[in-house]
Amino acid sequence: ELIKPLIRGRDVGRYISYWSRTFLLATGFDENIKKEYPAIYSHLHDYKDKLEVRTDKGEAWYNLRACAYYDAFEKEKIAWSRLMRIHKKEMRSFPRFVLLDKSVYTTDSVCIITGKALHFFIGVLNSRFAEYFFSKNIAILDNGGMQMRQQYVENIPIPKITERNIALKAEIEHLVKQVIEKRKNTQDTTDLENRIDRLVYEMFDLTEDEIALIESKAGLVGE
Repeated sequence: ELIKPLIRGRDVGRYISYWSRTFLLATGFDENIKKEYPAIYSHLHDYKDKLEVRTDKGEAWYNLRACAYYDAFEKEKIAWSRLMRIHKKEMRSFPRFVLLDKSVYTTDSVCIITGKALHFFIGVLNSRFAEYFFSKNIAILDNGGMQMRQQYVENIPIPKITERNIALKAEIEHLVKQVIEKRKNTQDTTDLENRIDRLVYEMFDLTEDEIALIESKAGLVGE
């Protein structure tokens, strides 16, 4: 299947995406589109003059350039926009991480990570703890945009899973799945997200004073 759903930075919300029915023709580096997909070849041929002058094409004018991470797009993944701004559809605008299905592709305005325990990780990344961490480590631009480079996300501390906290991890994953389903149906998830926040605090063994400090800064990033 060459036609892939495409997510842009502006489409990334908290836990869900606001997909705009945009698609990518994933024509591969050396896929013989003319032979294998004649209808797609016919469509692309209308744009041959523009496609031929690209500097980042593959074996033929209709191919994409070689890319080491195409396989990552075929996996379930966490995604976020490289530049986050206030999102009119979100009550909590920051941070915004979304779980994308297999075979969903993104533009270069979006970063992705793959791996295991993604429901747990996205719960941590969308938490008040993460909001506080990022507020101390990211670049905030003059226009209010928040620059979310890959290294900022890679450097966030993640609790090590032990016998002592594995039940908390499972509860976070359960709540995250509920949040995703409710958000898809435009239902309010404030209480569920607050419960996730408390569980994340517990996983980090934060004191009530530390929690109060984090909560006092909630919603202030980018203001």
